Amino acid sequence: MTRPVDLQFYAFFVMVLAGVALGLGYDTYRAFRAICRPNGWIGAAADLLFGLWAFFLFGSALLLGNWGDLRVYVAVGVGIGLAFYHYFGRRPYQRAARWVAGLLATATRKTRRTVVAWSATAGKVSLSVVRKLGGGCGRRGLPPQDE
Repeated sequence: MTRPVDLQFYAFFVMVLAGVALGLGYDTYRAFRAICRPNGWIGAAADLLFGLWAFFLFGSALLLGNWGDLRVYVAVGVGIGLAFYHYFGRRPYQRAARWVAGLLATATRKTRRTVVAWSATAGKVSLSVVRKLGGGCGRRGLPPQDE
């Protein structure tokens, strides 16, 4: 039984989008492995999770676009989507990912510095309050602070 051309184009386009999504997911996973460097069974578990994600993405696209029929144009569509991503989308995506990673690193660094500064200030304030109130460390209190 033949399908109308518009449904065939829809199925093919869904598979092309699945190929682009697989390329994006693979590059994201490669970046994750480069940053975290999981070894041993954690690396194997991460590989298994990526494989399951890719399987469910491909299966969902196959069900959504082609009602589960595995045809030659499905593989061609995924291949074209991967090639399209590789030639046109990979570098901008990697540049954007590096930019986001830099933003996250900067935000983490600044947050850490702020928390350390606030903690140090809170420690100094509480220490001065304890000294002014006469201590609490035995009868003599805390030793005087050298400034």
